[in-house]
Amino acid sequence: GLYIAGGLERSLGSPDSVANDLELKGDLKFAQLTADLFGALRQVRHLQHRTSILSTFLSQQVLIALANQNIEEVLERRPIDATVLFCDLRGSSRIVEEGQGDLMGLWDKVSEALGVMTEAITHEGGVIGDFQGDAAMAFWGWPLAADDQVERAARAALAIRRRFAKMAQQKGNRLANFACGLGLSHGPAIAGRIGTPDQFKVGVFGPVVNRAARLES
Repeated sequence: GLYIAGGLERSLGSPDSVANDLELKGDLKFAQLTADLFGALRQVRHLQHRTSILSTFLSQQVLIALANQNIEEVLERRPIDATVLFCDLRGSSRIVEEGQGDLMGLWDKVSEALGVMTEAITHEGGVIGDFQGDAAMAFWGWPLAADDQVERAARAALAIRRRFAKMAQQKGNRLANFACGLGLSHGPAIAGRIGTPDQFKVGVFGPVVNRAARLES
């Protein structure tokens, strides 16, 4: 909104009203330009907010593909053929017990390990569905279905396995003591936004999720 205050040197009914009209037209054009700039800034903020929400769950390549779609429609739950991947750090309970004197340092290590998982997942276009302590769950098939989603999930799992195996052989590596269990499953599911309007996450639901978790364990 704009608040305009001031006064005119002459009455609008005077012989000089033509000059005053020109001044008023100039002021109105300036006000219109200000309003246009404000509207453009609001649009930019809206797009930034939209991107920040989606980037929490989706890889960059998926974000580009969804750039012109309505965010509410994108997040709406719907049936899909999902490929689900579970990743869990092996021996983490023992590591926590041994490292309880430096929980902050251990927290950083677990976060770094989760970063290894998420990097491989997002590189293959997967969606991060959840973190559960030292485990991550991801899925493919939403919001965009892909003919090669099973292969993408398998490539992500193999990349995670290779990365942890390589770090285990590197003397002095912060994650040398970590290993990762993996479970991969494919089948029908429901995917989309779950929660309340103010607090929600993107998730996948169905027997395929439980099967992937059992395979991982």
